[in-house]
Amino acid sequence: MPSPYTVPNWPKITFEVFLIIGTLIGNLLVIVSIVFIKYFRSQKNYLILSLAAADILVGCFVLPLKMIVLEFNLTSEHTICNIWIVGTTCV
Repeated sequence: MPSPYTVPNWPKITFEVFLIIGTLIGNLLVIVSIVFIKYFRSQKNYLILSLAAADILVGCFVLPLKMIVLEFNLTSEHTICNIWIVGTTCV
């Protein structure tokens, strides 16, 4: 009988952590540049600002939960899996 616990896939986890950090830093740079540089304040860039804010929410909530759900092979009976599904739908 196989063990329910598996060895974590560290290269995959490392890549996903760098992806989350890159998402947060990149979108924070977009928000800071639009807010503090007067040249970038236009109606088009306010749309980009709102998209960057939505991406930050995805990077903070959805991506870490996705990493946990997929790495530990959680099913829909687990609470964290249900939170991930709701977060993916709402954000």
